[in-house]
Amino acid sequence: RLEKDFREALHHHHFTLAYQPIMDVKTGKVAKLEALARWKHPERGYISPEIFIALAEENSMIVELGNQILEMACKQWCKWRKLGLEFKLALNLSAQQLAHPDLSERIKTTLEHYDIPPHFLELELTETTAMLNVEASVMQLKSLRNLGLEIAIDDFGTGYSSLHYLKHLPIDRLKIDQSFIRDLTENEQDGTIVSTIISMAQHLKLEVIAEGVETQEQKNVLRKKQCTHVQGYLYSPP
Repeated sequence: RLEKDFREALHHHHFTLAYQPIMDVKTGKVAKLEALARWKHPERGYISPEIFIALAEENSMIVELGNQILEMACKQWCKWRKLGLEFKLALNLSAQQLAHPDLSERIKTTLEHYDIPPHFLELELTETTAMLNVEASVMQLKSLRNLGLEIAIDDFGTGYSSLHYLKHLPIDRLKIDQSFIRDLTENEQDGTIVSTIISMAQHLKLEVIAEGVETQEQKNVLRKKQCTHVQGYLYSPP
């Protein structure tokens, strides 16, 4: 039933976007906004993204959903531009989208249609997604970066990553998974892991974003560890 309802929602463009700010630690200003899909079911209310994203992936509807998210985000960006606001936008990329041969052309065409400079768009993908087919991922990501887009590895530290391949991936930043941030101020091991990721990123000339920052104490520790950007409920929910 939920699958049927999802198809109808997709057909009638019933999905919306929520935006969560990613903050610059030094300036305290919004560096970019991550766009997150939302689905309000007419009977069940809001359905968890974990449920409907998995549903979309299982039924090969994630590419169409991704296309709609791109369109919605671009339309919203244009509305903000009219108000004098030009935020960078971060969109999540699934494995099926990354493997789609028309991905670069679709994004290029959409950005041109809305007259949005490519450097205002960042794509986020998980380690696991990038590692499914490393050679194909590298080619696709290079194509996207050649357009002027930026690439981030999301949930870093939780997937099946290989540090050997990390240096070959054309990426701009790493997002430290919130599972390492949650007990950052109390768990010495989490602190060590976060420090190691930040140090490694600095040597690879990559930016770092810490996800799931909920307290001032967590932010203070991250600042001392030279983490440049943070995201989480401390600033705003999506």
